[in-house]
Amino acid sequence: MGKWRLENITIFATNRTSAEVLGHNVHALFRMRYDASRISRFRETPRLLWHEHIICMEIRGRPSPAGDAVDADAITPVAAQTEESRTWWEVSVDQYARNPGSPNFAPWLARYREGYRSAVGMPGSVIRGGAQLFHRRGGDAHPRTEDVHTADDQAEASRRYLGKKGGILTIEIHDVPSIGLSGDWDVKERYLFFTLGVQGGTVWRRVRQHLRVDKSLPPDLWTRTLEVEPLEPGVQPGWETNVDTTGFTRVDPPAHLTRVNPPLLTGGEFV
Repeated sequence: MGKWRLENITIFATNRTSAEVLGHNVHALFRMRYDASRISRFRETPRLLWHEHIICMEIRGRPSPAGDAVDADAITPVAAQTEESRTWWEVSVDQYARNPGSPNFAPWLARYREGYRSAVGMPGSVIRGGAQLFHRRGGDAHPRTEDVHTADDQAEASRRYLGKKGGILTIEIHDVPSIGLSGDWDVKERYLFFTLGVQGGTVWRRVRQHLRVDKSLPPDLWTRTLEVEPLEPGVQPGWETNVDTTGFTRVDPPAHLTRVNPPLLTGGEFV
């Protein structure tokens, strides 16, 4: 039987900054090798695992100094003291299982189609990220091109090539974990811990992102860090979060972060 093996996950990141967001561009490149078998049919790739644990804290309504006045003769203060609200929420979910149709995962769904397009010199058709198909020794792959007209044909040509000759498939997922800067909060702090791999695999990567925006401070004093570490075989994926939420009231996470969205597959896509 043919066999897939995840050889490596390479992660690189750049800062993502605009008037609307603060965060990172995170690129995760999965390098997968398929060893073909002459006595069995093509075997599907193992399922992507993209587990995220998010902890978010917000401070709203910072107290305004009582007694501020329009001028020295004013009797009523302009701003009465407000009550400060401190809340936090967390969510832990496999994002690929929850929302495989996310634009982040488009290259994974279209891995065979995009692999074919790269091999024959066609431009990619996904917005972010992509996939490439290579010969099993790392050189150029040459899938058949005759009678390949549709996206389904392109994906099938890649699958047949891999099934007969084996090869290497690289899939790049481009995620954009960020904090939106709009909203009536004063301080927002978010920790994102995510673990990447494939089902049954032994290669894992863990990423830890910390963002903190305090609107009373200039942007160069905001916090933005990102760490990546490999995970040794046999070690349970996940992070020790150790985030102190003392003084904050726990609330429900935003509904869209837990809602399950089945994918709407288009031509040449596979979950």
